[in-house]
Amino acid sequence: MIRPPFAATLTVGVLVIGLAGCGAPPAPVPDVAPPAPPAAAARLPARPAELPLDGLDACAVLTPAQLGGFGLAPVGVREDESDVLGSPACLWDTDTKRTDESRLARLITKRAADYYLANENPVRVVDIAGFPAVETTSPIRPSDQDHCLVLVDVAAGQTLWTQYDALLRDNPGITQQVSCARARDGAAAMVATLRELRKAAN
Repeated sequence: MIRPPFAATLTVGVLVIGLAGCGAPPAPVPDVAPPAPPAAAARLPARPAELPLDGLDACAVLTPAQLGGFGLAPVGVREDESDVLGSPACLWDTDTKRTDESRLARLITKRAADYYLANENPVRVVDIAGFPAVETTSPIRPSDQDHCLVLVDVAAGQTLWTQYDALLRDNPGITQQVSCARARDGAAAMVATLRELRKAAN
């Protein structure tokens, strides 16, 4: 079971600077500083459409043609409750005798993508086929160059979690940039499939 947790607490520092006009008497200093206003929650840009994940098969978000293009096995490994939120997921490995990479799709219907902006590892907001997404790494794998997450804001309160892993750790060609580029490619393919699935449902 794949359960990379995320830290959800943001620490906000407040710096107060007093300015006095030239020749004016100093302003009185209160004995107790007033409470700072609550920090605004970090938000992603607006999404162009709603692509709800409810009721979808996680293994259906990549088509046979897309799987073949990525060199992935035609059948993924399904897990109905892959995290503490009970999110369904699907994992595909490369379709070779010597597995060297995998891709994961997790359909999170109980948490918005904004949540992952608070990840303790560096985050970057990226565009995936017009949808805002958070690009980052798992806190339990902070220094791995062969791993990347792209968490797409596909619907209100829902996240398409996509993940790339290079499984051969002795591969000198794998860097964080390469891993994340491949994760973004996988995420874009999944979003394209989601569009088609939702179009067919309507």
